[in-house]
Amino acid sequence: RLLDLSHILKISNIKSADIRIVHLLRNPVATMMSRYWINKSFVWRNDMFIEFLDELKMIRVKMSWEAYEYCRDALKVTRFINGNGEWLKHRYMTITHRQLSLHPLEVSREIYKFINEILPENVLEVLSQITSGSQHAISGENKG
Repeated sequence: RLLDLSHILKISNIKSADIRIVHLLRNPVATMMSRYWINKSFVWRNDMFIEFLDELKMIRVKMSWEAYEYCRDALKVTRFINGNGEWLKHRYMTITHRQLSLHPLEVSREIYKFINEILPENVLEVLSQITSGSQHAISGENKG
């Protein structure tokens, strides 16, 4: 996970470096829900303590702040990519979580193509099994 892509420019000076960046963008609501379910919701910096009259207001502010920071960071990366055109243009790929969720096999193929690799058949099979929605795939049981 790399929040500041400006360090990538240092690597760009190495002519033999063949870097590919795949950026997974998530909806901030989905990000907040994931953090909630794994009990890591509302990561709060210790240097930002605000007193509130009630806990609900504090939770709302924390959620809003995290969503804001997530979106701000995504925009910062996008601006950086757009501002450093030629070197990064063909080395950067954006995938949305929605695309990956709705079309996991197609997006996986696109990612492998982007990184100039062949998607191994066994990986394709596993992806197909775990995204089929069948009870066997979810529980890890073999269909045969």
